[in-house]
Amino acid sequence: MAAAGSVLHPALGGETHVKVELRVNEQTIPAVLEDTPTARAFLQLLPLELTLEDYSGTEKIADLPKRLTAEGGTESHRAKSG
Repeated sequence: MAAAGSVLHPALGGETHVKVELRVNEQTIPAVLEDTPTARAFLQLLPLELTLEDYSGTEKIADLPKRLTAEGGTESHRAKSG
């Protein structure tokens, strides 16, 4: 993954966002990160290479080398046990 720079995102009220590229095998997928403490912590990990594993036949997962903060996240984005 590589960060591609800061942009103002007009569709989201002109807030600052960061464009990144996710590379999976030979495919490049553009993505936009909101300006949050979690996204800034994630950007500090880049560039990053992860090996994805199958999870329950429905998802691909990987562990990050460092735990990210949930500070500034909304309740709907916070993980819940159970």
